[in-house]
Amino acid sequence: QNRKRWLPTYSLWAEMATQPKRASFPEKSDRELRVREILAAADKLIVRGRIFVRERIEPRGETTLEWLVKPTQRGEAFVELAAVGSLFPFGFLKKNIGIALRETVLVWPAQISYQWTGAAATRAGVQQGRRTTRVGRGDDLLALRDYNEGDSHRLIHWKASARLGRLMIRQFAAETHDGFLLRVDPSAEIWTRPEQFELLCGFVGTMAEDLFAAGRLRGFAIDGGPTVETRRMRDLEALLDELACLQPGVTPVGGMPSLRWRENSRGEGTPPTPISGTRPHDVITFAPEGARGVAAYVDGHKAATA
Repeated sequence: QNRKRWLPTYSLWAEMATQPKRASFPEKSDRELRVREILAAADKLIVRGRIFVRERIEPRGETTLEWLVKPTQRGEAFVELAAVGSLFPFGFLKKNIGIALRETVLVWPAQISYQWTGAAATRAGVQQGRRTTRVGRGDDLLALRDYNEGDSHRLIHWKASARLGRLMIRQFAAETHDGFLLRVDPSAEIWTRPEQFELLCGFVGTMAEDLFAAGRLRGFAIDGGPTVETRRMRDLEALLDELACLQPGVTPVGGMPSLRWRENSRGEGTPPTPISGTRPHDVITFAPEGARGVAAYVDGHKAATA
């Protein structure tokens, strides 16, 4: 923002930096790591950059800068505006003003490649199922509900919306085979290798996004907590938020993932909905495979590997 009343501002740049809140260091004991090595490893996790403002900012005007950066690891990270520099007004006098404006963001797990290897998942996905009263992506209209931010505009029931004076969404009945539940057990006894646990988080996140895009992600549960239904994009984002902060052996408070959700247009919270009554062959679980890989199982049969 240029808060000056009469003069524009030229030749600005912003010094940016991002770094993980919790750094991952090499697998050595504290005695083996010297102070210089620790500082060098931490510095490698910091991504710095400079953004230039190409146009001038008019008096009492403002502009928006976009900084594209690839985080070094998942989890909570700091994005910081370290300083603002300027060559204004004459071009030969360089000014640099410290800002130290910091925000905390969540870095989701990186997407990975995986392969479907078994017939168990296919068997559950292609068999013709019967209709249920569970909300899903079938063809039979189940009910109408108020529109929430993030809902597809294709599901709006325009006649009912015009009659009631507010946007209404169509909900359809689901088929019994239409969807899978993802269950993640982050026990430290199971995941003894940090690199395998990182692969697990990326595996679960990538599979969840793929299933959600195909309309086949029914819900998820972490560390034996209640299964939470995934109806909208914000429910999928809640799972990715949990995976961003998940650590081996760390149990969510109360055994329930600390889900985050957005408020709708009326300012009311719309948390994900717990569900129950799941059949065994709908559940996808994960376990280490060898020293490096991770396998996904459906009803005890290997269905995918990463």
